[in-house]
Formats: sequence, C-alpha cells, structure tokens
Amino acid sequence: MGGGKETPRQKMIGLMYLVLMAMLAMNVSKEIINAFVTLDRKMEDGNQLTMKDIYGKVSTAEMALEEMKLDPAIPPAKIEKQKDLIDRLHHVVDMSKRTANYMVDRTSYMIMQADPASADLARTLGHYGAEHHNDLVPDKDGAQSYYYVDERGYYHLASMMHLAKKDDYDTPTRLFVGDNFQSPVEGGLEIISTLKNFRDSLIAEIANYDDIYKGEPKTWNFPEVTATLNSASSEDQAVFDAAITEALATVNPADSARIKQIYKILTPVDFIDNHGETQPWLAGVFNHSPIVASGALFTSLKGDVQRAESIAIAMIADKTEKPKFNFNKIEPLAFANKGYINQGDSLGLSVMIAAYDSTQDLKLRYWEEDSTRSGDPILFEGEATRKLGLGSDKGAGKHFVYGQIEVEENGGKKWKNWNFDYTVGTPTGVVANTEMNVLYINYDNQITASGSGYPSVDASCNNCSLSKKGDGNYIATVKSGKLATIVVTGIAADGKKAEIARQEFRIKRLPSPTPVIVGAGVAESTVSIGKIKQAKTLLAELKGSPLNVKFNVTKFTISVVKNGEVAEAKCKGSRLSSKALNYLKGLKKGQKLYIEDVWAQGPKGKPKKIPSLIFKVL
Repeated sequence: MGGGKETPRQKMIGLMYLVLMAMLAMNVSKEIINAFVTLDRKMEDGNQLTMKDIYGKVSTAEMALEEMKLDPAIPPAKIEKQKDLIDRLHHVVDMSKRTANYMVDRTSYMIMQADPASADLARTLGHYGAEHHNDLVPDKDGAQSYYYVDERGYYHLASMMHLAKKDDYDTPTRLFVGDNFQSPVEGGLEIISTLKNFRDSLIAEIANYDDIYKGEPKTWNFPEVTATLNSASSEDQAVFDAAITEALATVNPADSARIKQIYKILTPVDFIDNHGETQPWLAGVFNHSPIVASGALFTSLKGDVQRAESIAIAMIADKTEKPKFNFNKIEPLAFANKGYINQGDSLGLSVMIAAYDSTQDLKLRYWEEDSTRSGDPILFEGEATRKLGLGSDKGAGKHFVYGQIEVEENGGKKWKNWNFDYTVGTPTGVVANTEMNVLYINYDNQITASGSGYPSVDASCNNCSLSKKGDGNYIATVKSGKLATIVVTGIAADGKKAEIARQEFRIKRLPSPTPVIVGAGVAESTVSIGKIKQAKTLLAELKGSPLNVKFNVTKFTISVVKNGEVAEAKCKGSRLSSKALNYLKGLKKGQKLYIEDVWAQGPKGKPKKIPSLIFKVL
C-alpha cells in the first residue's frame, strides 16, 4: 500500500495483509497482559508489608522514648540521643516517601497520557479503594491522577485491570525513551537521577556521623562513588563491587554490609542486553513495553526504594533504646492461609487480637454480607486459636464477613470491629504461548501453563514434548506435524486430578532469516562506501519477527568485478576473510558488490541456504 499507482486489487490485497498482521498480533494472549497487572498487585502487597515493618520499628523507638521520659533514672543526654535518632528515622521515612510517590506519580502520568478517561473508570468501579473513591488529586503536572493518597501521604495506584489500553507500548516509549533509544529523553533520565539522588541522600544520612570507636572520637563518612554499573556481566559487577568496597573503607565497619546492599539496590545498570542488542537501561525496560508492564516496573522501583529504606531504618533503629513491652494498643486481627477457595471447599479463618492471652476463650459475633450489622449476629466461642469455617455454602464470587471480638481493656469488656473478605471461584486454567499461538519445529517454544484453585498444576502435550523451566513455565519442542494440544491438569491435595485447560497450537517451521551487513539487508539495493569498508561480519536475522531466534552464518562468498573480471573471496563463519576485506577496501563508487551462497544455521537443525545480497556502492 506504499505506491500511488496500485490497482484496486493490489490495494485490497495490501489491506487484507494489514488485517492479517493485526489478527496475528491479537494472538498474543490477553492473559499475559493481565499477568502484569497481577504481578503489579503482588509487588504492591509486598511493598505494603515492608512499610508495615518500617512503621513498626519507628513506633517501637517512640514507645521507648515515652517510657524513658517517665523514668527519672534515665539521664537527659540519653533521652536527647533517643530523640535525635527518632528524628533521623522520620527524615529517612520522608525522603523515601517522596521518592516512592514519584514512582507512582510517573505511572499515573503515563496512564493518563495514554487513556485520560481511565481515572473516571477506576473511580466508578471502586479501584481506588472503597474509602477513597473521590480522593483524586492532581499529579505533578496538574492533570487528573490515577492514584489516591492515604492518611500518611503515600500515593497508591489504582488497579490497571480495567485500563482500555493495557497493551499500549507507544506511550511508555514516547515518555521515557523517545525516538533515539541510545539517547533517552529527559522524562526517562529523570527516573534514573531521582533514584540515584535518593540513594546518595539516604546513604549520607546513615553513613556520615561522629562516633566513639575503640575509645577514640571517630568521624565516619561514605565518599562519592564515581564508578557506575555498566552492565550485569560478572566483569562489570566485579569492577562495581571493587569501587564500592574502596569507598566503604571510611565507614563504620558495622555499617558497611548494609550500606553496600543499599547502594546496589538503588543503582540500575547503565546498559542491558535486549534481544542481542546492547541498549541503555531505559530503552531496555521501556522501549515497546506494554503500559501494564511499565506500570509493574515502576511498582518494582517503588519496592526497591522501600527495601532500601527498610535497611536504613533498621540501621538507625538498632542504635535506639527498646521499650520494655513491644505493644501499645490492641487491634483485631483476622487472617486465613488463603483468601480464595473453590466452590464446595471451606475456608479456615482465624480471628484474634494482636496481643492475646492463650488461656482466655475467644468470643465473637459476626454477620455475613451485612456491612450494617443490622441483622442477628452469628455467635462463636472457643479457644483463641479456633478457626471459623466459612465459604462451603457460598457461590462463586467475592464474599464479606463483618464481625466483632470481645476484648478486655482497662478492666472492662469492649467489642472491637473486624472485617474480612474472601473469594470463591470455579477452578480455571490458562495456557499461553509467550511468543505467538504457534509452536515452531526445531525451536524452544516458551509456554506458560497455569491454573487456579489447586495446590499444584501439571501440563502435558499431544504431538510435542514439554520440559519444565520454573513455576508454570515450560519449553515445548516439536519435530513434525500440523497441530499440537497442551492440556493443564489441576492436582488436588488428596491427589485427585482434573483437566482445567486445553489449548490447540499450530505447528510451523521456523521462517528463514535474511543476511545483513553494516545494517543493510535484502530490502536495500545500495550501500555507502564509507559503511561497507567498515564491514567485519555478516549477520543473519529474522526481520520483523517476534521470535527471539539466533541464527549463525556458516559460510558465504564475496564477489566484485575487478578489471573486467569477477573476483571471489570465500568466507567461513560470519567473519569476512582477509581477502574479502581487501576487496571491500578497494571498492569504488559505482561498483557492485555481491554477497552470495550464504548459509546460516538456527538453534537446531542443519545449515540452510538463505537469500543473497547485491548492492551498488554509492
């Protein structure tokens, strides 16, 4: 559809080709895209656990301070030291909060740029949290946000499950990479600078201080580290580790291991390998990354910030005094070993107070699906560790329990509220080819086979063989045929098996690669003389294919016309022979260069002949 002189029939064929390509693209499983949303929520759940631990340490130090103030035997200088350490704890929390909120803000900005209506949808569906439906705040650029702010000032991203453009990869690329991935735009560079500035400020807070060491006054400090982590290779890691170790010579030996851990957590690599090409870190993680994958990456970075914060908080908290009793209030606690059950199963729910006496009986009253607690409650009494049996008579979907627990507090009996929700579901399974809905002969096809509702899941294949590569991941290999079927089986705790998913795949041979030299391939008819004289190797690539298949050139022939006669240079492997290099150096503008008899070999199978290249030198 590129020419202006096409016949109507040619235009129709071109249109049908575009439709076919779009249909092929749609074969990438929606489950894979949605898996990023699930991953994002899982990581955010982990982040919240980290924050709970952090605030627990800060609260413990504050409780100790209140006890110290009430004890006349505690010297004022010791109380002042505790106050100073608590101030440092709060300073670390504030620094981390700003950086963590920045990651959420950038995610929100990206989502709103791609889908401005998404915030209204999330609010309508209640994905800001039931108590925060209308707590939308402007982001740093003044636009509507895709997050809410909690009572401590932390930003929380709404669920990305209902985004209309979950697979949009143009927006992350445009905002954080730009047109030239070797030179990312300012919006992407700001992410790296924000992370590194937080790293340096955090380490300065915990590493630079005056102390008494072995009976003598001592000033500890962590100097600026000029070396960066160039790549994830073992060689670059060793150089990076050596630079950090050298800087650690002037910090307190008791702090060095954790300072090094923080520095490594908050230092991204400069370059990563992306499909065989070295790219800046920003391009490797954001270039053509679906918006939900980019969102999950930001949540991961937020988690790195809070992990580093947790280490720093622990370093400072270790220097504080501890309270005699590590609790200051009573809170109801409802928990279960799982929040999702299959229809017909029951859920073992434990409800207790955070600090309790195991000799006292547990006394509960609760209401199912009744948030107003207006009906007659269900009464429950027994040992503190006794579990409620819930869900066995419930249909599929989400269910809620609203209850109260009797607590003895300040000499009297009080009822304290607690809530719990769980999901009843029908066992399901998912099979997804992570590259396309096709299995290729002589290729390690990456398969994800998973299912919910069972302790363990297994997969088998008709007309192919499967080898397990981690939890839920398999390598499928095929030798021949037209169709293969993968079956996912759920295995219950008692050993009973049930088929929960079945997917049919087409079997095809791998497409043939085409040769490329100095970036020019079969689509080009000319090559610049400056470029071709720099050639060293001939590559074989699958242009425009989603497959990550490496082909190696095994042999080829370089031909030029010299003094009216054809001169040939045969080359073994992918590198040009010395004779071929001499021919290229002697080329002049207007001459033709022939690269013929090209053979290439894939990951499996024998070498095969691939197309030739003919260029006019300009």
